[in-house]
Amino acid sequence: SEQLNAEFQSLSIPQADELGLIGGAKLVSLSRGILQEQSSIKEGFVITKVNGKKIYSAEHLFVELKQANSSLVLEGIYDDLAQVHDDLPGTFSYEIILSRQM
Repeated sequence: SEQLNAEFQSLSIPQADELGLIGGAKLVSLSRGILQEQSSIKEGFVITKVNGKKIYSAEHLFVELKQANSSLVLEGIYDDLAQVHDDLPGTFSYEIILSRQM
């Protein structure tokens, strides 16, 4: 998404299986922008929910991002954490304020 200055890719079926997910959108590249300025999010983060709605692909993520109004809550897991935990990996949540004018 342009405003976020980030590039996302849909998880492949094998990637999703390995992470124990049905799907998601993986952050593959991050440049200077509101996502980087307002959070400690890193490349490799797999978004599974936006504002409480499940995300199954990068295309689905873009639809939800367009519908977001003033803020975003991105939930998900890091792709490398799943390999070190037998149980569910830690879920992370990042809140982003999109517009300050009301």
